[in-house]
Amino acid sequence: VWLCSRNDSIVNLAIILAAIGVLGSGTRWPDLIVAAVVSVLALTSARAVIRQARNEIAGANRATKAIGIPIAVNPTDP
Repeated sequence: VWLCSRNDSIVNLAIILAAIGVLGSGTRWPDLIVAAVVSVLALTSARAVIRQARNEIAGANRATKAIGIPIAVNPTDP
């Protein structure tokens, strides 16, 4: 539920730490490491959202079948 807010907080803190790391070390490695971590965080959050959406769709489909409501996958199909 709070994935976006959590990710924003983590990313903002990581960017500040990366900036301090770049300033202190004079290299780009802290920034590149944070970029990789942020990428993984975004991908895992996206996967969680997709998984939750699929579960909700499947639950809705089961519920409509249980009470006899037809599901139109493609409106052009008869």
